[in-house]
Parts: sequence; C-alpha cells; structure tokens
Amino acid sequence: MFDPDQGYPIPIGKAVAGLMESKTRLVSSARISEETLEAAARHATLLLGCFRTGDANDPEVYTSAVVAVLSRYPEEVMCAVSDPSGGLPGRLQWLPSVKEVRDACQLEFERLQRLERLRAMKPEPRRIAGPASKATVFVPAVNPKYAEMIERTTTADPAEFRREASGVWVAENWLQGLRFKP
Repeated sequence: MFDPDQGYPIPIGKAVAGLMESKTRLVSSARISEETLEAAARHATLLLGCFRTGDANDPEVYTSAVVAVLSRYPEEVMCAVSDPSGGLPGRLQWLPSVKEVRDACQLEFERLQRLERLRAMKPEPRRIAGPASKATVFVPAVNPKYAEMIERTTTADPAEFRREASGVWVAENWLQGLRFKP
C-alpha cells in the first residue's frame, strides 16, 4: 500500500499507528478489551519492528492480522512471541507470516498450560525397594505430610527414618492410608 502524500510504501510502524486510531471499531467488532488490543498492538510493533525490511503486500492488513492473532492470547504469550532474543525475531530472518505468528502463539500457550499443570501437581511419597532398613518410603519436602513426618522423627526409632536435603525416608507404617507412586 502506498501513502498518496509521500509516494512510497507505508512502513509497518505507521500501519500500527493507523490501526490504533481505529481501535474502537476493532474492539467492538472483535469483542476484545481495549487493554488487550493495546497490548497486542504494542507487541506487534515490537515483533514487526525487529525485522530489517517489511514487504507485506498491504502493511495495514498484515499488521491488523498480526494484532488480531496476538490479541487472542494472554499477554504472557504475546511477550514470549515478540521477545527479540527468544521469540520470533530471534528465530526468523524475515517477517513472519500470520500463520507463523499464530503457530508460535499456540505453541507458547500450550507450553504455559503444561507448566501450569505441572505446578498444580503435588509430589506424593514413593516406595522404593531398599536395603534392610525400615525407611523405604521417600516423602519429598514439598509434600503436605512432610512437616508431620519431620515432627515424628524427633521421637522415632532411628532405623525408621533417614533425613535428606530434599525430603525424608520413613517406614511404610508411618503413612497408613496414603497411596504410593510405583
């Protein structure tokens, strides 16, 4: 697209600025909050501004599409995708296609979901086949029963427990009713 006053292609940054001027229309048509749209435009500007040249057929349409894709994801995803060192600017040599932006956003979104699921998991005690010691079940320090197990070690038979930096080994009978991971 050409700027009729200047006679040369409109830079991507100018396209983003023009897009932000009509943000009310975009917010109402896409049902996106104004804050989300502003964040998406900020990250689109950073993402697209990291490339040397932009040869989009229509910079305004291209920029609008990138902003639309980014606005569908949380800001944490937008940050990761537009990050110059680890996002698309650090991996690609040329302007990304809208599909490449969407794919990068989706991969990052799925990665963050997996991390969230892992954080929600609580490590459970696990059983091991050990020597003749009675302390055969490991209770990690992050387990809710850990404090109870440490308290019990103050009066227990030393053959029934063994402390380590990351948890405590205890006798199986200390954990009556708990499930064990194989």
